[in-house]
This record gives sequence, structure tokens and C-alpha cells, in this order.
Amino acid sequence: MHETYFDQGFRVIAIADESAEEVRALMTAKGGKYWIGIDPEQGSMQRYAGPGSLGIPQHYFVGIDGTVIGMHTPTPSQIEEELKKIFDPALGRELHEDLATATSAYERGAIGAAWVAASKVRESTTEAPAADAAFLVEKIETYATRSRDAVERSLAAKRLPEAMGELLLIEARFAGMECVAWAKEQIATLLKEDEIHAQRFAWDKLRKALAKEMKGMPNKGARRSVVTTYKQLIKAHPLDAAAEIAKARIEFIGEE
Repeated sequence: MHETYFDQGFRVIAIADESAEEVRALMTAKGGKYWIGIDPEQGSMQRYAGPGSLGIPQHYFVGIDGTVIGMHTPTPSQIEEELKKIFDPALGRELHEDLATATSAYERGAIGAAWVAASKVRESTTEAPAADAAFLVEKIETYATRSRDAVERSLAAKRLPEAMGELLLIEARFAGMECVAWAKEQIATLLKEDEIHAQRFAWDKLRKALAKEMKGMPNKGARRSVVTTYKQLIKAHPLDAAAEIAKARIEFIGEE
């Protein structure tokens, strides 16, 4: 789930009270790509569960604003239900039919197009669709802020290929929103870095492929065309960071 929902801002962060060496050995043996914090004095556990709590597994869902959304030891299906409350644009309910275009755009990942469509509906004098539109606009703007924050963290940590990939996703997904101008500036700056410049042709192909995907895939032919574009990128630049993002996009789109 960490990998499946990573692009939407979902992170799995485990807290262990064992030593770093023990945790590293376990993760090497078992695998796993999520993050683990080392807390041998159980400070995090006591803050969340309270003083005196012992190490039984416990899960917390924490929103972008720091609010604890859920607290239990869930099954995978329960986790999916919790995530729907965060990532589903309807948050468990249907939005007004006037928002069909916005909802469809959001579901395919064209977040900027959804924002533009929802903003137009928000100006409606009809109370019901306007309220749903305001709800969706706020959700999208939170999503944009979260995505920008992720880039800032990658840049601060000098993870330049990761930051570049995130920026290209912002540029494609949030077209029509203010954050895209910022993303373009960051992309231009990163392309001057040797590590990114060396792979500039792969990044350029990824940029075009993402834009093609976000225009929409109304039928099998259009979807096949987008997948083919990603496959061509992977074949031409198999070792570049852009190829990994292309593989993830193919998995997300699915193949017939």
C-alpha cells in the first residue's frame, strides 16, 4: 500500500524500539520499502498510546494536518476503507451530478482539470453543487500543497531524480493551477544539475508521456497509445530514473 498510494501522498512509517542494526537486518531479510523510525526509549509510543503502554502492534492514520483519523489494528480491507475517506474525491458519498466532469478528471489523475471544472461549478448560485464543488476544490488544493511539500523534502535531502519525477507529475497533474508555474521553475533549475542534465532526453520523453496521459484515455486505443509511449521510453532509457516512473504509470493505467 505504501507503493500503491505513494504518488497520492500516503506513507507508511513504522516505529521500532529495537536497535537500528536489528531493524536493518530484519528489513534486509524480509524486504520492504517503507520507512522505519528507531525509538528505543519508546517516546513516540508513549506520546501516541500513553505512558505505560507496551509494544503491541498499533496503527494510526494521521492526516496532512496532523489529526489522527483512525486508531486500531486493521485488516488490509479496513486500511483501504480508511484511505477512501482521504483519497476518494467523494469521501464516501456521491458528489452532485454537475461535478461529473471534475470527478472523472480527478479519478484519472488530471487534478488540475478537476480543479478548473470544480471551480466553475463553485461559482454556481445553486447551493448543493456549489457546496460539493467547494469541498472538492479544498481537497485538491490540499493535495497540491502536499505534493509541493514532498518535492521540498526531496530537494532538501538532495534526492534530485526523485524531486524531478515529483515535479514532472505536478506539472502534468495540476495543469491550470498556480503550483505548476512553481514546478516549471524548479524543473528548469534541476536540469542544470549534472545528475539530471545527463538524463535530460529521458525526462523530456517522460514529460510528454505524462501530458499525453493526462489529456484522457476515453477508449482502449487511447490507453494503448499512452502505454506504448511509456514502453518506448523504458526501452530507450532502461537505466534512467524516468524509466522507473514510466513503469509505475503503466502499472497504474493497466494493460488489456
